[in-house]
Amino acid sequence: MIAAGLGTAAALAGAATLPSWLPQRVIALRGAIFALVNGEEGMSVLDRPGGPEEFVRVYGDPAANGRSHGAGLSDLFWYWLAPGPEVHQEHLEPGPRYDQAARTTRTILASRSKDEWADLVTRCTARVLDELPGKPAGRPVPGQRIQQVRLRDLMMPIWAEAYYEVVFGEPCPRFVRDLIVGNADDVVSALKCTSLRHMKRRDRLTRYLRARIDAGQVGFDLPSLMTPQEQACYLQEPSSTPRSCRCPRPWRICCWLSPSTRRSRSGCSANRPTTTICPM
Repeated sequence: MIAAGLGTAAALAGAATLPSWLPQRVIALRGAIFALVNGEEGMSVLDRPGGPEEFVRVYGDPAANGRSHGAGLSDLFWYWLAPGPEVHQEHLEPGPRYDQAARTTRTILASRSKDEWADLVTRCTARVLDELPGKPAGRPVPGQRIQQVRLRDLMMPIWAEAYYEVVFGEPCPRFVRDLIVGNADDVVSALKCTSLRHMKRRDRLTRYLRARIDAGQVGFDLPSLMTPQEQACYLQEPSSTPRSCRCPRPWRICCWLSPSTRRSRSGCSANRPTTTICPM
């Protein structure tokens, strides 16, 4: 009886302290798996003297192109990114297909001015913030000016609505946003080694995009060297940017809803809580 009681107490104590030690263990295990898969030729950037700054510099260098075909870790990422890793812009080898993908990405991103992007992201952010629990009719609960949310849960719907509107020229329907967010969340969770892949979830988005392509409803010319199925997979990778882009944060949109911004931007009412957002 005493042993059983001690075992139960230990289990409860472990469960109670889970948030303080489990994330670090998962991250350490993930790093160990990456190093093991990459083999002796692999090199842990974070262990080098330059640290993250050196990684950013090397990763952003135009000479660092290609997907390192045959590298174990690169092949593992292909598995995680499926469907369509072969048309993911950061995994295309230099050549005509990459040139077309890069040109299409630049065309889509440049189709709106900086002010138009700011207005679009502000509107999308406003809609998503209005959906937060405890905010009936878009009005905050009295005395409640700050809400804690997981950044991924807040930013993925904003990202989905913004890019959908840019690509298709219309507001994103809620069911399509759910398809996009479900696919993106599944990819990120698999990459973080916190969940298995759910290919049926990913395939639903691919089928939807393929139907829009077949119906000629995409507002841009997609890479002609890709099949329609590959084009549908390419559209799922809007965060990819041309490797020649020199901006240190080319695909991230930072939107600070300060009081003055909320008053000046259409669709942002002045009674929303101040929220600082930087999608990663």
